[in-house]
This record gives sequence, C-alpha cells and structure tokens, in this order.
Amino acid sequence: MKFVICDDEVLFLSDFSDKFLKYMQKNNYNANLRTCNTGEELLDLCKKEKVDVIFLDIDMPSMNGFQVAKNIRIMYSNCIIVFCSSHNELVYDSFEYEPFWFLCKANYENKLDVVLEKVIEKIQCYNKEFVIKIKDKLIKIMYQEILYFVVVKHKIHIHKEKEILEYRCNLVDVEKQVCNAGFIKVNSGCIVNLDWIYKIQGNELILKNKELLVISRSNKKSVRDTFFSYLERK
Repeated sequence: MKFVICDDEVLFLSDFSDKFLKYMQKNNYNANLRTCNTGEELLDLCKKEKVDVIFLDIDMPSMNGFQVAKNIRIMYSNCIIVFCSSHNELVYDSFEYEPFWFLCKANYENKLDVVLEKVIEKIQCYNKEFVIKIKDKLIKIMYQEILYFVVVKHKIHIHKEKEILEYRCNLVDVEKQVCNAGFIKVNSGCIVNLDWIYKIQGNELILKNKELLVISRSNKKSVRDTFFSYLERK
C-alpha cells in the first residue's frame, strides 16, 4: 500500500509520519509512506507512480488542496483522498472532490487510528473480486468497477461503467455478499455501490455517470442515512 501525506507544515508532517508508522507496525501492515511539501510535488509524484491513499492539506501556498484533489481525480478516479485541515468550515466544500474522510488537525491524533483502519478496509474492498459464472466460464469483476446490480426478468444484470453482464442468481445472495462492502439495497430489485452515488434527489439516486435509479419508499430512510453517513465522515 502506497500512502502520501502532503502538507506545507514540516512539524505536522513529522508528527503524522511518526504516528502513521507506529500504527502500521503495531498492526503488522506493510505500507509505504512518502511526504510532500507542495501540491506540485505531489502531482509530480503521482505522475510517476500510482498512489493508493493521499492525506492532503487544504491551505497550502501556490496550489491549494482542492486544486490538487481536482487534478488527482483526473489521474486516479479511485485514489483515496483524506483532507487534513485546521479549517473545519471547509468540510462541506470538500465534498465536491469526493474525499474519503475529513480529518481535523486540532484533534487528528484521536481520529487517525480509526481513519487508517477504515482506509485499509476500503483498499481491501477495492481489491475484492466478485465472481460470476456465465456459460461455464468464471468471470472476475473488481468491486470498484460495479455501479449496481439490478434484477431483469429473473436474471441479475451487473452494470459497469461501459458494460453490462448478465447471469442467473438470486438478489438475496448478492446482497449477502456485497452489502457489508460498500453497497446498499435501494429497492426490491437493485443494489448500488455507494462510491458511485453522486446525490439523492427526492426518491431518486443520481449516479456519477448521470444515471437515475429509484429508491423505494421502504428503503428511503436507510439509503439516505447510510449515504449521508458515508459523506460526512470526518
């Protein structure tokens, strides 16, 4: 796992690095941490090698954290970004850049272990594969590639960004496999990847690819609560 912390405060970089390494050693995780002082330095690094997780300051000279995050999203749409900032009022502005978490510097040491645990869980989910069988052939699909599952004429259709796969299965069995790994059931025939939800509008989900999906009345509260909890991690 490749982590980067980007911040113009040298003391924060040092303190963060120490706490990060202690957590990884304590939990026997194999992780590499790099540090950057500017957004430009971080972007240069990301052009040379793939990074899994970025802890990113917002208030930096020349190029601020939001500008950096915008560029990161173009290069690596699935890169996990955690904003680290003293400006707690920016948490809602940060949603545009799809952060995994917003870590407040004032008490970050109390939250860091929890955030790292959740980040590692997320990386493990990214690496999970959903296996289906079509015409005696096993097909593996990365969880992160799946937008949603939907029932169509007693078959399951798996919607990816540019492809739809069809196979025979029960949605209940799909739900047992994926709903503890970042997916949520939105109606009796559809399970959606939380990472692909752009916003909720009335009784509809709007996905990042502009598709609309209907939320059933019975699922509306659980879907809204789960999605807003997902957005408001901080």
